[in-house]
Amino acid sequence: MRKKWIAKKAAFIATATAFMVVLFSAPASAAAYDAYYYNTHAQADNSPGNGAASWVWVWNGGGSGVAGGSVDYQLMDGSSGSLEVSGGYSASRSLNSDVTQFRACQGWARSAYYTQWLCSDWYTVP
Repeated sequence: MRKKWIAKKAAFIATATAFMVVLFSAPASAAAYDAYYYNTHAQADNSPGNGAASWVWVWNGGGSGVAGGSVDYQLMDGSSGSLEVSGGYSASRSLNSDVTQFRACQGWARSAYYTQWLCSDWYTVP
């Protein structure tokens, strides 16, 4: 009788553990990659879960002399683009092709008519 009880309890624990692993595990392909440059944070994801092939996001914290931030990206189909935001804002964009490389950039207001953009290195998305 005791052996049956132990076997039932062990089976319950194994089932519960397997359920918890499945419940709290993210798929291996679900990963956003990060790039930072001063007050700018950028992300790229080739498995965004929204039906698009890929997704990019950018946020800029603003600050003295900061004009904003951007994420520059290159796509598998050979095209490229950029998504810009003003300081204190964020934005995202769904894309029709996988991101191969991206970088975070920050704009510095040098005058009322000129913004100097400086960027991180290009990050390759696997």
